Amino acid sequence: MTVPATRSLTAVLRDALNNTPAVRLVVGQFAAPDPSAAYCNVTIQGQTLRIPKLFGVTATQGKPAYLLATKDQLICIGTVSA
Repeated sequence: MTVPATRSLTAVLRDALNNTPAVRLVVGQFAAPDPSAAYCNVTIQGQTLRIPKLFGVTATQGKPAYLLATKDQLICIGTVSA
């Protein structure tokens, strides 16, 4: 026995393409340095997280940390210096 399709291919594709994960900019604060060159410790809303960072990002404790966030991933993209 087969179950008839109740949705058209157009409707399925429209739903799939409209649910792409949004990218948000999140600002935290660099915490104590991480010994790894690939990660940094960032405090966000009182919780310290170990987050992967872009190559060349210098994590200075107490400075703002800018992160790109999707629904299932965070990456540190740097800080602002004057």
